[in-house]
Amino acid sequence: MRAAVLCQAVVTVLCWLSVGKASEPSPQAVIVGPNKVAVGELAIFIVSDDSIQSMDWAIHPMTKNFFVDSSKRGAVLCGDGLVKTYSILLGTMTDGKFRFYQHAIAIGEASPPSPPLPPPPDPDRPLTGLSALVRDWVQDTVEGSERAVEAKALAGAYDIVTARMAAGTLNDLDAIVDATFNASREAVPRHVAWKEWGEKLRMQLNSNAKAGLLESVEDHITHWQAISKGLKAVK
Repeated sequence: MRAAVLCQAVVTVLCWLSVGKASEPSPQAVIVGPNKVAVGELAIFIVSDDSIQSMDWAIHPMTKNFFVDSSKRGAVLCGDGLVKTYSILLGTMTDGKFRFYQHAIAIGEASPPSPPLPPPPDPDRPLTGLSALVRDWVQDTVEGSERAVEAKALAGAYDIVTARMAAGTLNDLDAIVDATFNASREAVPRHVAWKEWGEKLRMQLNSNAKAGLLESVEDHITHWQAISKGLKAVK
């Protein structure tokens, strides 16, 4: 179903371009995201204008590693080990006015260090605090060979919400919780497998909130970054 919707979005965009229809001024949405990432890294994209009434994303060429947040305000591309260039496509509609945006991103090889550096330390060792707890909870409670892949997708969901908070397009605390819940459920379909992990995280966040550590958007950004870091360290 998702592939069909995205294909339809691309077709709609191409049809609009082919007739050369000029659109009137409307909110200037801009795709905010990187132009290049190394193979295996996550690329996060958000829309800088939160006043857009409706929007849809697509990617060309199509890939199963492109995920759109349920709010449509963000998307994430997971590098699949191939060096490739993609076009991120965004169509928006506000007051009946259509606009189309395109953002190119290259998935490329990481640049080798020069001069050669010694092997990096074990990435698990530096983790402390909430990041370490998040990683350990996953490894202790979530079963299945797909665990690491799901953890990376879930990290992407937290990164999308974090990017929206940092851009100022998501600044209501209740809305942050709702956006995170929806993005997480879409990123990880195996809800039951992650239920115990989610409960442990909920209890920790509630404890931090009672201690006055989760009162502002900045506090949420700090916590969400720590959660994402822990998820990316899951083996």
